Amino acid sequence: ERLRKAYVRLAPVSDAANVRPAVTDEEGRFVFENIQPGNYSLEAEHQGLIEGKYGEHAGTPVELRIVN
Repeated sequence: ERLRKAYVRLAPVSDAANVRPAVTDEEGRFVFENIQPGNYSLEAEHQGLIEGKYGEHAGTPVELRIVN
């Protein structure tokens, strides 16, 4: 289901201080531009819902690998 105004963060696994934030639009979409290749974690939160990481429901958060 679409979720507008959710806060989404993309963080490099090797540099958690370099977080890229985004907010979902009316359709629940978001974009991160100019991302360098590497491994990232994807987190999201929305008021009234539990904060979570992509893949966390499986027990261990999934790392996303971005390549050129």
